[in-house]
Amino acid sequence: MSAPTDLARADQLGFEQFVHSLAQHLRHTPFGWALVLGLSWGQAPLGPLLLWLGVFALVWLPSLWFIWRCGKRGPVLAQDRGVVYAVAALDGLGWGVVVWVLAGLSPVLDSWVLALLCGLAALSAVVYLTQLQAFRLYLGAMGLGLLACVLIRQVPDWRLAIAFGVFALLLLRLLQPVSARLEQGRLHEIGNESLAARLSDSLARKEVEAATDALTGLLNRRSLDALLQAGLSGPVPRQMALLMLDIDHFKQINDRHGHACGDAALRAFADRVRAQLRDGDHCARYGGEEFVVLLPGASRERAVEIAERLRLAVQGQPLLSQPLVDNTVSIGVSVVAPMDQPAHLLERADAALYRAKSEGRNRVCVA
Repeated sequence: MSAPTDLARADQLGFEQFVHSLAQHLRHTPFGWALVLGLSWGQAPLGPLLLWLGVFALVWLPSLWFIWRCGKRGPVLAQDRGVVYAVAALDGLGWGVVVWVLAGLSPVLDSWVLALLCGLAALSAVVYLTQLQAFRLYLGAMGLGLLACVLIRQVPDWRLAIAFGVFALLLLRLLQPVSARLEQGRLHEIGNESLAARLSDSLARKEVEAATDALTGLLNRRSLDALLQAGLSGPVPRQMALLMLDIDHFKQINDRHGHACGDAALRAFADRVRAQLRDGDHCARYGGEEFVVLLPGASRERAVEIAERLRLAVQGQPLLSQPLVDNTVSIGVSVVAPMDQPAHLLERADAALYRAKSEGRNRVCVA
């Protein structure tokens, strides 16, 4: 995975974390309102205070609803960033406007207002760690109410406004390295996930490669041995039949057309055999032009029927048309007997195949 893609995923992950944290932050807003009411009760006119609270609530409710809906459907950075950042700015502005209601009533209350704004900024810092740009909007909107009150109404003391500005700048400066480390952590997490996925894919490919023949995609000799051992293990071997197939006169294909054509013929033969088998049957390349078909649960009669079907399927149509490769197949059949080992089953099928070859090829013989 490329670095720009990793960075985009890290940004998206950070945005998702921010939306989740912002939703929790907004749900706690009424506790802040209660704190303001408690600090100013009896010191500020109730009318302006309730007006501020009502307007703030009218902005807060749709903001909370949007952030909740965004989090539920899954936030998308490119699609939702503008509106989410606007919610952050409106939240900050709502708190900044409280200065207009409380400032100038008493020096003590002015100090409490400044402490309130600084406390809110500090508590909100955790929410905005993954989105410092949104935090700048939040602090800027909060400071805007304070600055406008100082410039227009001359209250509170301008030194309080400067103190808040210095606090906000220091807070942003302190958060920058923390935010950068969090982003690096997300990049490492994504990189580790990508590496783990690649390793998993690689291991899966290695397992497939270890179990299959590279040319035909069929099972290889080792996989066949494991299947035979599993089928014959236990006190009573399972009913099972084995077909050993050999392409007749295969050497002539390589001699006439080359090994590339021979490989293509082997692949075509493998596809032809696969198409005739039942679900649960297994086909393996045993070596060279020899193949083995394992038929779990097949009786002697059923195995002969499948073997004849395979023989006719190969005989009925050329393996290749360009160049024309028209071959037949000889098949030996063996059926599991009591006390059988995998080698016994294979030896009997091989003996039956040898007999089919010696009797003229293109036939099925049973051990």
